[in-house]
Amino acid sequence: MHNFDQEIDEETFEVLATQYQEIIVQQMVDETNAKDPDELRKIRIAGLKAMMRATFLTNPLATEADFERLWPQMFDDALIEYTQTTQYEVMEQIVENVEGDDDDDEDDDDDEFDDDDEDESEDDQKTPF
Repeated sequence: MHNFDQEIDEETFEVLATQYQEIIVQQMVDETNAKDPDELRKIRIAGLKAMMRATFLTNPLATEADFERLWPQMFDDALIEYTQTTQYEVMEQIVENVEGDDDDDEDDDDDEFDDDDEDESEDDQKTPF
């Protein structure tokens, strides 16, 4: 099993970074020439596949045949991971916003007491009793 906390070696990083840059530049060029959404989708899938292939083949045990066999599963897994990550991040932001709204509501409740006596000192205004 792979240790995802393990850092890749510098040489592998440099090779992949160079390959990724080439793939991204080509993808950008291809995207500017895309005629319709289906063609744009195919270009983006091809870019993802190229980057995943480059990464996959850095494993000394991996072969091109292995990659082609596993590509459909890897693509499905990438879609699932995107969906789960995005859903989690959106829900986390919603919870933070709701909690922030609750904090704002509590501040509004404090304001009710602050308006009762305008002559009170600032410290007294922060405490409702």
